Amino acid sequence: MLRFVSAAALIASSDWKDICEAVYPSLFYLQKDAIVVSGFFVSAQGVGLTVNHFWEHVEGDMEGATLHHNGQVYHFKVLARSPYSDLMVVQPQATHSFPYLRLQPASTLQPGDQVLLFGTYPKLVHCFVPGFVLDPAYSLMKTVTFPCIRSSCRAEIGYSGGPLTLPSGEVVGIHKAGTQLFGKVKDSAAVPVSIAIEVLKTVAKETKTGWESLTRTNF
Repeated sequence: MLRFVSAAALIASSDWKDICEAVYPSLFYLQKDAIVVSGFFVSAQGVGLTVNHFWEHVEGDMEGATLHHNGQVYHFKVLARSPYSDLMVVQPQATHSFPYLRLQPASTLQPGDQVLLFGTYPKLVHCFVPGFVLDPAYSLMKTVTFPCIRSSCRAEIGYSGGPLTLPSGEVVGIHKAGTQLFGKVKDSAAVPVSIAIEVLKTVAKETKTGWESLTRTNF
């Protein structure tokens, strides 16, 4: 049985303010010219997750691409890319630590569970959209060959790469694309964290301070 409450009840929930205050500091966005995607840090070292289609949109030409976080602009390195999962691992060229989010494989995610989608709107401000899980193992997307997390969160341009979180603030997915449930009604699909972890394992290891790069990077 689906466990739904009204959208008004979701938006009015005092919990959202606490979650936003916990999640927003870890968000960043990548930009080159008019191309913008979202992302978030998964370690204090600055290892971050975003979408690989940023690379595809700029046709692999990363010159002039920048990472924006907390009003600061950074050059960054691409640590790993996975066209299969549409994920990319990046790290800003910085020597200080960053706030980061914890990844939570969604083994118990059920239809009707409350989630929030975070991303960067075209005006380059961080936003969030509350919603519900529609299908924790949606397998009808033409562009992927693995089950995604489908939710009722209505994503806007620029949300790709943003985290899909539980009310606790733990990340269960990375937003990939918008979909349409019934005609013109938009919803969204996210890459499960379990797949993101496999990508991270190629270049990072999990520590007490998140996923740290396996190679020592001197900036």
